[in-house]
Amino acid sequence: MKISVPLQPMAQFSWTWTALGVLCLAAGVVLIFCWIRRHPPVPERRGEKPYRTELGRLSEVQTRYLLALDRLESEWRQTGEKDKREIHLRISGLVRDFVFESTGVETMHQTLSEIRRIDPERLGGSANLVRLEDVVRRCYGPEFAPRSRMETLVTFTKTRRMISRWN
Repeated sequence: MKISVPLQPMAQFSWTWTALGVLCLAAGVVLIFCWIRRHPPVPERRGEKPYRTELGRLSEVQTRYLLALDRLESEWRQTGEKDKREIHLRISGLVRDFVFESTGVETMHQTLSEIRRIDPERLGGSANLVRLEDVVRRCYGPEFAPRSRMETLVTFTKTRRMISRWN
């Protein structure tokens, strides 16, 4: 078969394309390296023993926080039991401080869903975690809602029970 158009000679291989490819590859490697250095993998904490206060010291901490809760309740009763939001904020802060002092787990700036994801062993067992969730959940309504049906007296009772039964 005859072709009316003669074939063109093969385009000569240019070294500029090779250099450009190598530069792009090097830039990609540098970007990946920088991203990995900025976001290092989180090491797994296997075998790490949870922080626990000694039993004698825990009872001192419990006594101190129960007295602080009693002072808070008497102050609340003296002010006419009006500001539910403020009192629930203070109860929540008191509970979170107690948990930090007794276990070393920082819960002051954690949401309820983050508290639910805490390993129960770090808090001394699942019963402690359930009690902590219950008290924080009870404080959420009055803390954030303009009106709440949560009973402040019940919150005081549950908080007192949580602190005294903490193990």
